Amino acid sequence: MGAFDVSTGYNTLTVTLEGKFTQEDHPKFVAAFKAGVNKIQPANSDLIFNAGEFQVLATDMHEKLRECFILYKSYGFKKILMNIGDNIFVAMQVKRIAKDVGLDNFDII
Repeated sequence: MGAFDVSTGYNTLTVTLEGKFTQEDHPKFVAAFKAGVNKIQPANSDLIFNAGEFQVLATDMHEKLRECFILYKSYGFKKILMNIGDNIFVAMQVKRIAKDVGLDNFDII
């Protein structure tokens, strides 16, 4: 089971992700994410992910991650930044999916 935290700041929505997410985690995460977005103006804000402890997703979760990236794109954030630490496999997964959904304002930091 994965863990997450969604917090808001001045022109930022920060999401911390840890562990390995499951099908059951997805709706809880999406609900918390949407609640966080309601507290900011996405067009004037950056979406920042702290995902250094995030684990590689199983194949059955790739579509859920894709759905999340489409959701992030739909809000129109100024920038979407993800700190993955040194996990090259997670970096490869998220870069590929971000590119597939046309998330042009996405960078790994």
